[in-house]
Amino acid sequence: ELPESLPSLDIQTGPYFAELNREYGKGLSYERAKIKYLLGRTGESPFQFVRMNCVYGGERTARHLRKKYQQRFGEIKTAQEFIDKVASISKDWGSPYLALPGDGKAYRTGDILHYELRRLNAYMDELHQRGP
Repeated sequence: ELPESLPSLDIQTGPYFAELNREYGKGLSYERAKIKYLLGRTGESPFQFVRMNCVYGGERTARHLRKKYQQRFGEIKTAQEFIDKVASISKDWGSPYLALPGDGKAYRTGDILHYELRRLNAYMDELHQRGP
């Protein structure tokens, strides 16, 4: 179960919106734009993240995930795969990455990114069904 008040940023005013909007519905390029969005959200996050029993801030965590993504770039085709294969678990330790939002609980980073992806998909679908 996720924290009740995940930080909510306005997707439309975020730095990745123009690319998301331009690439909407264009397959791989849209998926890559969504991955950039998720990395951006991680970097901007006020959460602390746990990896290999060490705690890191959002910016450092985003750099680590970006590096892992770049190493597996050819095999990661969707934002869902990015979350499942890159941003959810430490391959070396076999343990899930955790996020600490400050409410005294730890949440799986993958669960939070899945939530962000659902939120993004719903927003973009609604925006493009509505039209300009």
